[in-house]
Amino acid sequence: MIRIIDSTLAMMDRFEWLPDQIADFCSLMKSIGILDLEISEDIYGKMGELPEGIRLYMMIGMPEKRHDYPGIYKFLHQKGIPGEDLICQLQINDIREVIQIKSYQDYACLRIKGLDDMICHKYSGIMKNIKENAGKARIIFCPENSFGCATALAVQWILDGNNEISTSFTGIGNRAATEEVLMALRISSRYKVNQDLSPLIRLKEMFEDVTTERVSPNKPVIGEAIFEFEAGVHVDGIIKNPSNFVPFLPEQVGRKFGIRVGKHSGKNAVIYKLGEAGIKMEEEKDILAILSEVKKQGSDLKRGLKDVEFLSIVNEVCADEGKKMDS
Repeated sequence: MIRIIDSTLAMMDRFEWLPDQIADFCSLMKSIGILDLEISEDIYGKMGELPEGIRLYMMIGMPEKRHDYPGIYKFLHQKGIPGEDLICQLQINDIREVIQIKSYQDYACLRIKGLDDMICHKYSGIMKNIKENAGKARIIFCPENSFGCATALAVQWILDGNNEISTSFTGIGNRAATEEVLMALRISSRYKVNQDLSPLIRLKEMFEDVTTERVSPNKPVIGEAIFEFEAGVHVDGIIKNPSNFVPFLPEQVGRKFGIRVGKHSGKNAVIYKLGEAGIKMEEEKDILAILSEVKKQGSDLKRGLKDVEFLSIVNEVCADEGKKMDS
């Protein structure tokens, strides 16, 4: 069974979380199929009632004090103390350090954190070495993202037959991004194909509210601009068969295609935009007149036109022809 442990709530102590926001975050994670969450001691103190149906993990400095935190499923620590409810974390910053894992073969579970440079080497061989050196210990792989490859490494770890990875929403804390890993596994290995992922948009909005930072519009999976297109041939292809151009449909993550017309657009793109606005226009010369002005303005502005700009052009063409728009 594949297990994704989301560590977002362990990375955000510098932000002000309200108890209701924490509860909503846990509920939304559960709704997209993430049932394992790592939290910090600070978040634990703010939670009040622990969320039902969620397994909670927490990094603890003194394992002997873990009984002060009832309800935690597993504790992470770096002191090398065995225990069924303890996960020993190893920081490995260089692939040459993988050999040290041999010293922890008797542990029930290890979290291997780091290995940023693995993508620069034969990563499948390194992953095999990690498993061999770990013996019977369970491995949770937590690649860091210094080289921008943590998501790829996390997904590869699962595709190589392993089961557990540690991630965070948007990759906060130098981790693999939970939403990217989740979608990549859905596409590559049909993981949770029936799970509704539309709550990702609400998670993004909550993340922005708490951090007061805007997620990049081009962020994979959750960026608001990733389904916006302008180029003519590209738009025509999306209208006819979107699966040829995108790995997953926007509806899967609560979005829809945003088609913008501009200097590269063709007649089909104009017809699509007219239909999207509920405007009926049958005469080809009117459509071509709109297209001509769209290309001109798109070229002058050096970008795709906003919907209001497109409708302004339609109004002008209809006015010139002495017509009213049918909608």
